[in-house]
Amino acid sequence: MPRKIKPFQRLNTQDIEEYDTQLAVLRARLNSANLSSLARSRLHSRLGSLLLADPSTVHEGLALLESCTLFDGDDIIFWTIRHATALQYTDRHLEACDILLSAIAKSRPDGPYLDFALQHYGKCLVEMGEIARARACLEEAYELRKRKGDQTLIASTQRALAGL
Repeated sequence: MPRKIKPFQRLNTQDIEEYDTQLAVLRARLNSANLSSLARSRLHSRLGSLLLADPSTVHEGLALLESCTLFDGDDIIFWTIRHATALQYTDRHLEACDILLSAIAKSRPDGPYLDFALQHYGKCLVEMGEIARARACLEEAYELRKRKGDQTLIASTQRALAGL
């Protein structure tokens, strides 16, 4: 029986064969001896994020994301949010919230990921039953997304707010 894949953020394929091919390619690239530390860390993060799509490999993906320590600036915010989301998927909400608060603190107000960090923090708070705090985070994310003008992101936050 084929595995059921639950998409994780930017995983666009529902095709199990394609998913398995992507995993194989990334694993083969990781086995290359000619990778810099930064290139290896980037592959760990890509592979880790892809592994989060399948509940049977989420722990392996989380371990790979936790090993990504060579990023800085906006890159670290992006992968920190993915790491926190993986923790949410494994019911480690307090750890996820701590990591998301760190991402929020490190995000530039005009940077590309503050709204994402706030949105994910809000979702984590909802899962913990902290609706008032979640609403405040989601409303802040909504305002940032309106300034960005990305209709898809605005709609995503509107749906999250409507679900409270």
